[in-house]
Amino acid sequence: MTIPAAPAAAIAFAGGLTIWTTASLLGGTREPWDSDFYWSLAYPAALLFCGGLGFLAPERPLVLALIVMFGQAAIMLLGGSGLGLLPPGLALILVLSLPAMALAWIAARWRR
Repeated sequence: MTIPAAPAAAIAFAGGLTIWTTASLLGGTREPWDSDFYWSLAYPAALLFCGGLGFLAPERPLVLALIVMFGQAAIMLLGGSGLGLLPPGLALILVLSLPAMALAWIAARWRR
């Protein structure tokens, strides 16, 4: 079973928001990475989710991983974080996206 690109993007967005919202709520923080659950639960879950998306929607695995990971920025902004730290936050998200993109790409290649 392969998921078409548009539904896969919607799944990536919803899944990313769910992962990062859960990390923020469980940790009582505005930014997901300020939560104690981030490194032990949320980030590994996001990596696995990106790998699963890459396997199920192998046409655009890198884009799907970016959608999942950049959901953190949406949670930051919706949580009331100021715009002053947005540029370094986006840079951190980009760095954290690299392993997610790699796993999604590997899973997509394995699927093909």
